[in-house]
Amino acid sequence: MVGMISRGGTFGTTEVAGEAATMQPAKQLDAWELAAQKQRQERSASLSSSRRAAAMRAAETGNARSSSGTVLQRQPDGHFYSDVKIQGRSVEFLVDTGASMVALSESDARRAGVSFNRSNYRVIGSGASGPVRGQYVTLSNLTFGGRTHQNVPAVVLEGGDTSLLGQSVLSRYAIDMTGEKMTIR
Repeated sequence: MVGMISRGGTFGTTEVAGEAATMQPAKQLDAWELAAQKQRQERSASLSSSRRAAAMRAAETGNARSSSGTVLQRQPDGHFYSDVKIQGRSVEFLVDTGASMVALSESDARRAGVSFNRSNYRVIGSGASGPVRGQYVTLSNLTFGGRTHQNVPAVVLEGGDTSLLGQSVLSRYAIDMTGEKMTIR
């Protein structure tokens, strides 16, 4: 099922991939948060493929779980990444404490089996590059830091190749950044 809210805040039912999907409320991103997300996606897209590949390899080995929490290492591009399970499928996320909610790239949403339909995209805000389009969804489950969360509000964004782990999940944890490490408890 896919949950969405229209820009005007109305709820209803829509046909998605042949199934009726009940719409769920989701927090609408404000223009500043959307602009910041868009800029982070554009910066990430501008990384050279070799730097991006190095960052991804480092991210695979940069997550360590211990009794003190999950420890992430800062990557060469300056960001922290973590593997997160969405509906049982592994997806790499940029851990973004400034993002208000989880934002999935289209390719990551497909990989995780999240239903969305580009014909249902609406303008959900505006960013530095103009209108930001996407579709609000509700993730049935998301596992991060050893905990599984149910019915997580998220958005599938048009364009971009980086998924962001935002406050709709991170607000449930204590986060400490010291030097090149981020500890999540």
